[in-house]
Amino acid sequence: IYPRNAKQPIKEKYLLTGELEKTNEPYAIAKIAGVKMCESYNIQHNTNYKCLMPCNLYGPNDNFDLKYAHFLPATIAKVYNAKLSIADFTEDTKKLITNIKLFLHEKMYKHKYILKWTNKSEEVIKFLFNYYLKNYNLLENKTNKLFTKERNICDFIAGMTDKYAIDQYNNLNK
Repeated sequence: IYPRNAKQPIKEKYLLTGELEKTNEPYAIAKIAGVKMCESYNIQHNTNYKCLMPCNLYGPNDNFDLKYAHFLPATIAKVYNAKLSIADFTEDTKKLITNIKLFLHEKMYKHKYILKWTNKSEEVIKFLFNYYLKNYNLLENKTNKLFTKERNICDFIAGMTDKYAIDQYNNLNK
């Protein structure tokens, strides 16, 4: 949610002061929506909610170093590397969780209707990826030169709504 061309090192005051990085725009907009939701809720209900945004958690080159990482990745590393169990569920809760998982797998994830649409979704995404791989020039203004062609295509597709992806699939697959 920092501007694309923010001065380095980035300071918090640069937040929302310019154009977003195009390849990261959908993610940035989602983060902005969270911040604005908290601000509005605080005004409406006289609360003091903060929007906590995990940074640097997933993807290549994440930094979980206990000394140099951001707060959340370092905390995750501490919990992950802990020798003792930090928190656990009661036996009753563990049974409930197991039953919920079984129910979800039997009645939802493995339901023929869900499987049909899961397979169709995979077909749409694979088609779009291969289409843009062959027609990469269509994405020239929407790519990050630091990333590979494949990564840029994945980012582009990930930023699509379901409806837009299906419409693209239908229009390009004629």
